[in-house]
Amino acid sequence: MTPGVNREVRGAGPPSESPPARCTPNGKRSSSPPRAPAPGATRGGSRSRPATLPGDRYSPAGGRHCRAYRPPVRTERDTWDWVLYWLSVAAALSAIVALWTWWTNLRRVPEVGFRWEMPNGESWGPRETVSLRPGDAVEMRVVLDNLGSAAASLLIVNVMVPRFLDLRSEDRDGNSRHPHPSADVAIGCPPDHAVTFVVARTEEFVPGIAYIVRYRVTVPKELSPSNPRDFYFAVSAEAERFRRSGHLIIPSFGVAASPTFWNQLEWPGGRYPWWPPRQIRTRPETVRAGPGRRIDRRHVVISK
Repeated sequence: MTPGVNREVRGAGPPSESPPARCTPNGKRSSSPPRAPAPGATRGGSRSRPATLPGDRYSPAGGRHCRAYRPPVRTERDTWDWVLYWLSVAAALSAIVALWTWWTNLRRVPEVGFRWEMPNGESWGPRETVSLRPGDAVEMRVVLDNLGSAAASLLIVNVMVPRFLDLRSEDRDGNSRHPHPSADVAIGCPPDHAVTFVVARTEEFVPGIAYIVRYRVTVPKELSPSNPRDFYFAVSAEAERFRRSGHLIIPSFGVAASPTFWNQLEWPGGRYPWWPPRQIRTRPETVRAGPGRRIDRRHVVISK
């Protein structure tokens, strides 16, 4: 073996080279081979260095920058911080309760239902007709029920009949209500649609308590040819919180109990159901509903 001459060993590979050291996230060097550069990392055959950040260190062996490891920052809360935290939670819960109370009170509204009675005391349905004769003087009444879930602070009731009839009404104290002339297209007779009406009012219109309006109508003995023989009696109810549509879907715990619940034969009877929600409304086929007002009417004819 000649000194200074290198001999190749058959079957042996090229001399091994140790991989360059590289930086790891914790700031230490590693002898594992670096990862291949991402596509687009080289531009024009030259290798671009990544942007350096404060605290980064450059490794000449690995040819790249290493970011020093920084432990997460921990924030410790003192007693005052916890007091502020629980105060904010209490304020949020109070706001939720206040909003829920306001929403439930907003949905508690009054609603009126009309119950007409004929001169003989029987119920007067919306599809029934009462026949009167000249010279008749009949007493009728209309019962107004609050079907809603809240009271109305003021209820104004108008009883309207055609003007050629004599209309009289009395309040609960026996005082006469003075009739007033007016015009109404839905009730009065053409061409001038003249009507006579009396006004009744109550300061409280609460659920479960009916408000009764009594009135007396007198038909003249002598009718002129211009007097109609086919017309309507009408009653209007006005309150500030009447909804425009005349109906409201509300859970049963917010609605007054129906008469069928109180008229059960068994005692004490079944419990009043709280679910599913019920719908309180006037009769859409006979009652004209609008914001703050309801109008109901009944058919009347004069026979010979």
